[in-house]
Amino acid sequence: MGIKLYYTTVTASRTVKSQQAEVMRILDSKSIQYELIDISVGGELRDEMRSKAGDPTAVPPQLFNEDHYCGVRKAQPVKPRIIQALLINRFFSILYSQLL
Repeated sequence: MGIKLYYTTVTASRTVKSQQAEVMRILDSKSIQYELIDISVGGELRDEMRSKAGDPTAVPPQLFNEDHYCGVRKAQPVKPRIIQALLINRFFSILYSQLL
């Protein structure tokens, strides 16, 4: 599966919980299939997420198309059109690079 959403089931942060729920709601409403990766099951998944995002302090949710970072950075408001634009832009850039 191409779209990966790093999230956590263990957090005391209302912001993280609400951002995760909003990203999932948007992806579901657009019928976009995605893989959930729960970083709370092991520190290695958290480190992997941070490494891929290029931010040693990144917190969930973080969205990737394969291994290409698409967002969602800390304190960034979650908006449906931003997520859709990120995914579409990444899809076409990958498609274009495969055609060359």
